[in-house]
Amino acid sequence: MSHVVENPNLNPVAEALRGSWGVSPWIPSLALLTFLIYARGWWKLHQRRRDVFGFRHLLCFLAGATLLFVAIASPLHELGEISLMAHMIQHVLLMMVIPPVILLGAPHLVLLFGLPDAMLHGLLRPFLGWTPLKKLVLILFHPVNCWLAFVGTTLAWHTPVMFELALRSELWHAVEHICFLVTAFLFWWPVVQPWPSRARWSRWAMIPYLLLADLQNTALSAFLIFCDRVVYPTYATAPRIFGMSALEDQAAAGAIMWVPGSCAFLIPLTFISIRLMSPSRGAVGPSDPSPFSQRSLDCLSTTADPLASPVQRMLRTVGTFAVSRFATIVLRAVFLQSCVNNLVVFCGKQYFRHHRAFGTRVALSLRPGEGDERDE
Repeated sequence: MSHVVENPNLNPVAEALRGSWGVSPWIPSLALLTFLIYARGWWKLHQRRRDVFGFRHLLCFLAGATLLFVAIASPLHELGEISLMAHMIQHVLLMMVIPPVILLGAPHLVLLFGLPDAMLHGLLRPFLGWTPLKKLVLILFHPVNCWLAFVGTTLAWHTPVMFELALRSELWHAVEHICFLVTAFLFWWPVVQPWPSRARWSRWAMIPYLLLADLQNTALSAFLIFCDRVVYPTYATAPRIFGMSALEDQAAAGAIMWVPGSCAFLIPLTFISIRLMSPSRGAVGPSDPSPFSQRSLDCLSTTADPLASPVQRMLRTVGTFAVSRFATIVLRAVFLQSCVNNLVVFCGKQYFRHHRAFGTRVALSLRPGEGDERDE
């Protein structure tokens, strides 16, 4: 075993970077095995349906797996022990970046096809066809339950008691990360809706779904930014890095949670809105008719009904009006979200400013000797 000589001149950042790459062998081994299973399943599906399973699925899964390794097995994990800003970067990756990127690779189906046939047909097929499991999946993957699980987990683990528990115990820290990943996959499932799953809600319902999630993210971020005390006591006594005080580190963590976190919600919201407002906003996927079948249906409908052209023009007019109305609703929703964010910021500033002024007056009134001087 090689002995590492500690250098007292190294700052905490260098020490964390130097000593945090010694990860357990099972982490890269499990990551490599998972990727090999996914690559095998992707190749089998790619040979069957090249129009559905392209290289973007493989790249998305590889990117998500790489980011997951960076979040839990890189120096970022150790830096999170002494810097709330680094810890918040890790949380943003686990909750808002890694799950949607991995889901874009349709991992549930590809991983099943990557397993050996004996395991897939002999063990998993009877288990996956079990009726109680199907009912449980329907309950867990309902959008309301997905949203509540994600928001509840985020708020619960960012309370000082739970956050400090995770910082003091490696076991609870691992439990925290597992909770973040599991609930984040549930949350992003109805947003990404990987093929061949079917949506439980209409796509337009994802707009308030994402806006409300962004609202709670804004509230929590604003609390960290404008709070005039260190919320998590561990970071008050941790070694200072990047030349920032504990409060500055906390404000930077809130800003990271606010800006990239809001982008993680608003970017898919924008793509969903654009797709819904596009003329071909129907479901796109393998279940759509082929171009030849669509042309045949169009020819049949045109020859069968002489009033098809006027009716189609009327439907296009109604559709254009509906799209414009929908665009107005989306713009109003985004504007309302911006107003709510500004209101949260204003209320946070006023609250902490009043709280700071009130605390100063109380401290001055309790300072010994000043009361007697005023009486004199």
